[in-house]
Amino acid sequence: ARETRKSVRDSSNDVYLDSRYVSETKVKTSGLSNVEFLVSDALKLELSDSSMDVIVLISVLPEIPKPVLALQECVRVLKLGGRLVISQELFEPEYVTSSTTDAWALEAGLKPVKKTGNAWVYFNHYQKA
Repeated sequence: ARETRKSVRDSSNDVYLDSRYVSETKVKTSGLSNVEFLVSDALKLELSDSSMDVIVLISVLPEIPKPVLALQECVRVLKLGGRLVISQELFEPEYVTSSTTDAWALEAGLKPVKKTGNAWVYFNHYQKA
């Protein structure tokens, strides 16, 4: 795959710093120079309105006390037509079902696009309408 956008920002809010280290290492070794990492409050992202093309939340949403508010904040920073991907892994202690994630996303104003994954991990894709 080839990156065609001018820049990519990762607003990682992962509580596991080793996950961020792995992500940063993969970006460096892949040769991408247009990726930026930042840590921010999930309920008040330090990003401009409509500034993100894609947001990926991996095993983090159930750890946020107010997941719908966090998703509404994601909607705020997503560009029109921007994508949000939410993933959950069955072995995570805070695991929630795909249908729970759908309910939160719909309440936040996101439109479901597609679902991928298997019995162990799912990826729900949403779009800012």
